[in-house]
Amino acid sequence: MNTLRTVLGCALLAFCVSGAAQDACTQSERQIWSCEANGKFYTLCASSDLGPQTGYMQYRVYQKAALEFAYPASHRHPRGLFKLSLLSKGAAMTFSNGGYQYEIYEPLAGSTEIAVTKARKKLADIRCSDFSDTLTLTSTQDFLATVGIYEK
Repeated sequence: MNTLRTVLGCALLAFCVSGAAQDACTQSERQIWSCEANGKFYTLCASSDLGPQTGYMQYRVYQKAALEFAYPASHRHPRGLFKLSLLSKGAAMTFSNGGYQYEIYEPLAGSTEIAVTKARKKLADIRCSDFSDTLTLTSTQDFLATVGIYEK
């Protein structure tokens, strides 16, 4: 009986986590990037009309199915808020909020990481256990270049 409870509990947890992942971006949005770590789901969602002058992009953190953090708090165009940089062995998306600096580092090989710093002191280093390799894709970089947050 305990084994059955454990199996059902794990299945329910997987359903809840995958439900959060599926609900992170709405049907009218495009998921640019995602990551799961420590029971949380991190994502970059963009409006379907995101272009050089229109639309929005938002970084979101979910704990189970509940939204825990969103940047920016309101839907705004990402130019001037986010910056994508191509590195020698990967790509990094950076942004700042309230004195905190965030960096999503996606290496060409290995696990994606999210670093949070304040006044040059690292406060968190989140290693993704499941992630989408999309920031290093040429198609993603081309799209973000047209939006104005990545310069080739």
